[in-house]
Parts: sequence; structure tokens; C-alpha cells
Amino acid sequence: MLSKPTNDRAATRGLSLTLTGLLAGTALAGLLAAAAPIAAQVAPQEVNRIVLRVNDQILTLHDYEKRKARQINRILSDPSLDPEARQEQLAVLGKALMRNIFEELLVRSRASQLSIVVDDVQVERAIDRIRREQNIQTEQQMAQALAGAGLTMDELREIMRRDLLTQQVMGREVQERIQLDEDDLRAYYRDHPEEFRIPERRWLKEVIVLDSSGLDEGQRRSVAAEIKNAVDGGVPFEEAVAPYQEQGITTGVVDLGWLQAEELSGALRDAAFSLEPGAYSEPIEARGGLHVLHLVELQESQFQPFSEVQEEIYRREQAKRIRKEMSAYMAELAARAYVRENLPPEAVGYRQFGVIEEQEPSELDILRAPLRPKDEEDDEGGS
Repeated sequence: MLSKPTNDRAATRGLSLTLTGLLAGTALAGLLAAAAPIAAQVAPQEVNRIVLRVNDQILTLHDYEKRKARQINRILSDPSLDPEARQEQLAVLGKALMRNIFEELLVRSRASQLSIVVDDVQVERAIDRIRREQNIQTEQQMAQALAGAGLTMDELREIMRRDLLTQQVMGREVQERIQLDEDDLRAYYRDHPEEFRIPERRWLKEVIVLDSSGLDEGQRRSVAAEIKNAVDGGVPFEEAVAPYQEQGITTGVVDLGWLQAEELSGALRDAAFSLEPGAYSEPIEARGGLHVLHLVELQESQFQPFSEVQEEIYRREQAKRIRKEMSAYMAELAARAYVRENLPPEAVGYRQFGVIEEQEPSELDILRAPLRPKDEEDDEGGS
């Protein structure tokens, strides 16, 4: 059996975070998204109505509406969504949110059955880790970040408690199902060779006879030809360019470094990738003027050795197997759960709602956006 590149604690943590993607999609992110007033006023007698019971865990109408309002605000304030996508998300929000909460309650109920408890010390350590990862150094910055997220510290603690609880359940119940040995990893490496191909790279330098030099096209071409003839005759590139650079006719010799084909365009790419090492190109018309390229060195396309990508393959395959096992695990919990429903109309049919399986948000992905101080957000918005 291959020893795992990551330790058990890291693997357990990964299970929880993948669960967030598998079960919730953006549910935990929604919990942390900026809070808004409850979208619909609920009659006082309805506030404590239980809308969902899963074994010993319950969801009240009040809590559902509160979480729905946060999700609505997240969708409305997401600049990456166009109006059509925003409307689509709002249309299925009730079912999506209830599906997420249902599976959350399944895990919480299982934690109770396993006598798994997350104490205050664990929660505070998790919050301290968030502070360090996001460079939140003062209480004022933390308060600003929480305010921007529409959260109180108590709400953040509760979110972290749920996440830690999930980690522990998944570590105990699902971790043992994930078995990967070296043969599995080598099979993946063998079956997906192109994923590990390093494309050909070329180390290039260039000089540009500038359009802005004041010379007409014929004069610029004459200068470019003189530089090309000089370097072909053995004159060092910098020496051949120097007198023209002093007059502002050309740039100096620019070291472009190692480039792959897709990093160049059009005629520059064609010229650069037809040169032999040490050779100079004919002048090429491109942005800014006439370019003369020099190929210093090339590295042929090659495959990364298995030893270099073994850990990457392990993480990739582990994530795939976690998604598969988590889906099976949640189906098992649901099949043996006691469930009672008194649902809001928009949530009816939630158990048939599809689960988003492809997202694998890290803890930073989940927490970064709502917990960034407002001054950082303002700086980014103005750039």
C-alpha cells in the first residue's frame, strides 16, 4: 500500500471541504455571504414552525428564511452573474437551499449518534487560523470583515463548529473507504500522458525598431536589416543594437525569458518556433514596430516523470473518490433517516434537486470573500 503524501488530519480536512462542495455547492459560502433582512415577513405564530426534522435535528421556518435571505443577497450581489444566470439561481433557491440543509442535518445527526462534539477551544483555533490566512491582524479588522459579511462573531463560531463537526464525521465514516495504492496512481499516469507533458519552451530575446522612432517605414526596415546583418556576421546583439538605441530608434535587447508557443501570437510565434538555437529572425512586423528575435536556447517537449507528479495524481484521484464515496455515504444516511417535512412551497421537491459535484472549495475559498476587511475590497474595486 502506498503511503499517503498527506497526513490523516489533512486528508480528514479535505474530506470535509469536499463534502461542502458535494453537498452544499455554495451553501456554506452562502452562509458566510453578506446577510440581508429576511426577504418575506413571517407571521409571529409561524416563526418557530418546524419545517424539516431529520432524526433528532430540526429546522425552523425562521432559520430557513434567515438563510434564504443570505443566499438571495449573495446571488444579487455576485458580479460574476449575468441577469439570466441570476434569475435561474433565484428560481431554484428554495429547493437548493433545503437540499443543502437536509444533508447538513443528516451529518449533524450522525455526529450526535457517534457522540462527536466540537469544543470551544477547537472553534477558536479554527478562527485564529482564518485570521492568519487572511492577514487579519487587529480586532478592528475582524469586526470590519464580519460586518461586511453580515455576521456576528457568534454566528461565525457556529459556522466553524458545524464545519469542524463535519470534518470529524467524515474522517471517521468515509476516510477508511478511500483506498489508493501506487498501482492506481501509475495507471492514471499511464492512461493520461498528455496531462503530464511539458510543452516545448524557447528562451527568446528581441529588439524592436520602434514605430515611434520618427523614421518612415523604409528607414525602419533598413535599420532592422542592418541589425540582422550585423548579428548574422557575429556581432553581439547588444553591440549591434547600441547605436540605434542611443538615438531612440530601437529598444534595447529585451530578454523575454522562456516562452511556450501559446504565449506568442501570429507571425512572432511562427518565427520564434522556426528558429534554430543561436539564430536570429528576419524583421517581423508586430505591435510597436519591427521585431528581431534571437533564440538563445530551446527545451524540447517532454513528460514529467511519475515521481514528480505522484502526489498531484494522488490528490486528484483522492478528490474523485471522495466525491463518489460521499455521494454513497449521504444516500445511506438518508435511506435510514427519520424525516418529517412541513416545507415552504418553494422548497417542495428538494430531494430530487441535483447535487453539484464538481466544486471542491478550499476553506480559503469558502471564507475569504466574506471575511476580507472592507478597505481591501475598496482598494480592489478601484484598480
